Amino acid sequence: MMISTIVSDWLKQVTSHYKHRERVFNDVSNLLASYQTLSPRTEVYIHDNGVSELLLNLHGVLPIHYRGVQYNIPISFWIPHNYPEIAPWVYVVPTSSMLVKSGNGVDASGLINLDYVKNWHKKPEAFNLVDLSLVLRNSFEINPPLYAKSTETQQQQQTQGAQTGQTTPSRPHKPPSISLSQSSTPSTSRVDSPPRRPPPPHSINQISSPVKNVVTSDTADLLTTEPNSIPHTANTIPDEIKPAPTRPLNPNTVKLHATIHAIFSQKVSQSLENHGNLYNSQLTLKSDLERAKDVINDEQSRLKSVNEICKSVALKVNETTEQGLSVLENGRRKGEIGVDEIVCGDNLVANQLVDLIAEDRAIEDTMYHLGRALNAGRVDLERALRTIRELSREQFFKRALIKKIQNGLESRSDYMVNSDQNESFHQ
Repeated sequence: MMISTIVSDWLKQVTSHYKHRERVFNDVSNLLASYQTLSPRTEVYIHDNGVSELLLNLHGVLPIHYRGVQYNIPISFWIPHNYPEIAPWVYVVPTSSMLVKSGNGVDASGLINLDYVKNWHKKPEAFNLVDLSLVLRNSFEINPPLYAKSTETQQQQQTQGAQTGQTTPSRPHKPPSISLSQSSTPSTSRVDSPPRRPPPPHSINQISSPVKNVVTSDTADLLTTEPNSIPHTANTIPDEIKPAPTRPLNPNTVKLHATIHAIFSQKVSQSLENHGNLYNSQLTLKSDLERAKDVINDEQSRLKSVNEICKSVALKVNETTEQGLSVLENGRRKGEIGVDEIVCGDNLVANQLVDLIAEDRAIEDTMYHLGRALNAGRVDLERALRTIRELSREQFFKRALIKKIQNGLESRSDYMVNSDQNESFHQ
């Protein structure tokens, strides 16, 4: 099964930034064609050392059969920029009702490190994503990498959530402040090496989630502040005309607002740049099409001329074919014609020349076969010599007459040619 044209064009655009773009495009296309349960996207991948880069990610589920029942394993393929020199980073992504089963090539973070992945760097041209998916399925069907949470654990979590929702304290506890810098604390691992913790895909949507939580918490904190804690001015102003005090913004909220503004400003600038490049490419395409208009018109005129020539040639061919069919039909009506009637001259002298040449050839054949009979002992020597002598004399006279007729015909043809030339000269 082939992937759609839209997905193919999108992949070509995304993989153009990769080192081995054709290899990445072919391997990803083959994997998507093999598994319709996987979808492509681009996500920001953050390494253990805090460096982030935008990578191609394939996410979805991998179907397996375990003990006669089909299961769907949530999985995520990360394609590094140096692929296939570096093996892809593959993680199992458990849902809220699943836990990772470490061991058998899967660590606690969900990172898959089977022998197929370990040996990838030895011969990258012999490894690909489709074969990797088959290896993963075979391994998962023997030892599934995930298992469901026990019902007791889920009930406890639900009970804790329900109790938290029913209890209404006088003043909720303020959650700890969350900053974007804490989510990318550098470590000493290499950029090319995958992180040893679960790498949730970081994108704008996911960054905005903690922002929403912090803003909501701070707002709730301000709204549930006791009236006694609100500062009052030192002046004794009546309550009817005293203005409401200005509440200062939470510093974390201000910081998050500034971070979000910077992110969206960068995205808007990038979007404007992309649209500008697209607009310029469209203008170039428009100018090329306008220049090609004259060429198309010339080619159209030339094709019309060729069409007319082809029609005239076809008409002549049809006429010639009809004439040939008419001649064949006339030949069928006349019946079969003998060889003597076919080979003939246009006058009496020419017919005599044809007969003489035929008799000369017949005498040669006779003398040839007479010689073979003499060698075979079927004819005695005296009789053979006498016959050959008579045939030779007859052949001599016939050849002399042939020569005479040929000379006469040549002189006649020269006379006719000279007469034609004189006639044309006088004209």
